Amino acid sequence: MSIRIESGSITVADVGATVEITTDLTLTGKNIDILLIKPSGATLLTDTTVSATVATYTTASGDIDESGEYWAMLKNVTDGYWFSGKVRIPVNPDPRDMAKAK
Repeated sequence: MSIRIESGSITVADVGATVEITTDLTLTGKNIDILLIKPSGATLLTDTTVSATVATYTTASGDIDESGEYWAMLKNVTDGYWFSGKVRIPVNPDPRDMAKAK
């Protein structure tokens, strides 16, 4: 699997950031979810949209709430199949948090 982040990078609290994960299997007509594993180990399972071999996930409010390395895996909800492999999604800290005095 490979990944492309539309904006080039994701920052904590981003809403509407697009992540495209490309597989070597046809996804059209299938219900594909993405499992996000956050840096803390917490997980989020959410829907994607699919076209040909690409699953697209768009971040929503509250999804990206930690900085660091997220890992993503795809699940075919239609038949329960978990795609082998996972992809790394780096998430930058929110610049507003970095500017706060400590």
